[in-house]
Amino acid sequence: MALVDQISTTFTRVGTEFKSVRTDIGSLAALTTADKSTIVAAINEVQSEVGAASGATNLAATLSATQTVVTSDTGTDATIPSVDGTNAGVMTPTMKSKLDGIEAAADVTDAGNVGSTIHGASTKAAAVDADTLALIDSEAANVLKKLSIANLKNVIQAMIQTGAPATLDTLDELAAALGDDPNAITTITTALGNRVRTDTAAQGLNGTQQSNARTNIAAQASSEIGNTATDFVAIFEAALV
Repeated sequence: MALVDQISTTFTRVGTEFKSVRTDIGSLAALTTADKSTIVAAINEVQSEVGAASGATNLAATLSATQTVVTSDTGTDATIPSVDGTNAGVMTPTMKSKLDGIEAAADVTDAGNVGSTIHGASTKAAAVDADTLALIDSEAANVLKKLSIANLKNVIQAMIQTGAPATLDTLDELAAALGDDPNAITTITTALGNRVRTDTAAQGLNGTQQSNARTNIAAQASSEIGNTATDFVAIFEAALV
């Protein structure tokens, strides 16, 4: 290709691109600014106007228990209502007070607060099976669970009944087996103390107790047997004289 053709092709491409730029920019006559001489002049004019207006556009907020009003000295005021059960909004003084008191009143990691809360709770005279107690599950990463009174009764009952026969697996049955005697151990100990022992000869039974014991085992009293040290050989020999 000849040099003149290459230069012509280059200028044609430059002209095409320049035309595209002018089309994108548009005609300066279409500017709404007072100065339409150049784009730079128009931009400077806009910047000057914006700067002057920004100094006069002041915003302020007026607070109340139900709303916040954003006021403007050059535009329309905006009202933001307080939050309610359905809609989001600004925080009311009551809500702020609640948030301020969260750390002191709802710190569940503070043992003192937790203890005071539990201690101050109302009491219930008689628990029912549906009532629950807090439980830390040591077998499940120490997560918080609940234990019902019915569950607790089953656990205690299982501890009492383990291996016990059906006739002795309740406290009432055990009491009946002990004769409903609140001093059953003392009664049993006393009764055992009145039994004839074989491990000692110094039990210390009184005369009545000794007599009853001989009667119960069909034994004779010493008075009926006589002196067991009697020398019967001497008596025999005396009889021969």
